[in-house]
Amino acid sequence: MTPEISVIMPAFRAQGTIVEAAASALTGQGVAVELVICSDDGMDYRALLRAAGISVQNVTHCHTNAPQSGPSTARNIALKAAKAPIIAALDADDAYTPERLRKILTAMMRESVGVGTGPTIEQTRDRTHKRIATSENARLSLEKICGLRMPYSPVFQRTLAPNGWPPVSFAEDMLLNAHLCCEAGGYAFADQAYYHYFIEQHSLVQGVGSLDRAITGYHEILDGLPANHINQGAWPEITLAISADLHAAKFSNATGWRETFRI
Repeated sequence: MTPEISVIMPAFRAQGTIVEAAASALTGQGVAVELVICSDDGMDYRALLRAAGISVQNVTHCHTNAPQSGPSTARNIALKAAKAPIIAALDADDAYTPERLRKILTAMMRESVGVGTGPTIEQTRDRTHKRIATSENARLSLEKICGLRMPYSPVFQRTLAPNGWPPVSFAEDMLLNAHLCCEAGGYAFADQAYYHYFIEQHSLVQGVGSLDRAITGYHEILDGLPANHINQGAWPEITLAISADLHAAKFSNATGWRETFRI
C-alpha cells in the first residue's frame, strides 16, 4: 500500500521507548503510514521492533553519518528517505493516540491548509499528567506557536518545508512550525488528536546543562543561522519570543528555568 503519510523518527539510545513509539505510529486508524527511523547511534532498530512482534514491512531505516549528529540532522536524513507527500514527526520517546493522524488530515482539509497538529500532553513516563498544550480555535496562531513552552508536533505537506528542520541545536520544532504556518497561510488544529510528549530527567530540555543549552541555542537562532530555512514573515514573532526568554533567563535557575522559558 502506498503510504499517505511518512512518520519520521530520530532515534538515539531509544531501546527502552521506541517500541511504544513505533507501534503508536504504525497502528494509527484510517491512514496508510510509512515509519522512517533515522538512527543517530548506529543501531538498526528494526531488529528490536521485530523482537517485540511489530511488523517492519512499512518501516524504512536510515542512519546519520556519525553518532550524536542531533535531532535536526537525523530528521532531515529521514525526510529525504521518506516516500509520502505528507510528513509527520514523532520522537522515539513519545507516542501518538490512535486517531491523531486521521483527525489532523481531516482538519487540514477542512481549513484548506497544508499543515496541522493537535494537543500536546506533557507528562512523565508513568503517565502522571502535567499539562496540555491546546488551542481554543480550529487554527493555531503564530503567536501561540512561538510563545508556548511546549512543542507542537507537525503534520505537513513536504513541499512547504523541502529543507526540513533548521540546523540548530535548540527550539528547532518551534522554528519549523512558525515557518510552516507562514508558508501555508494558516495552521490547522485538530481537537483530541493527542501527542504524548514524555519528559525525562536526562532529556535535552530537562537534564543537566539544559539551561545553558537553551541560552546558547537561542543566541544561535538570533545570530541568523537558520535564516535560509525560515519564512521571513515568521521572524518578528520568533525574535520577540526568544528575546523575552533570554530576558527571563536572567532570573531563572538550572532547575526551574522551564517554568519561565518558552520552548
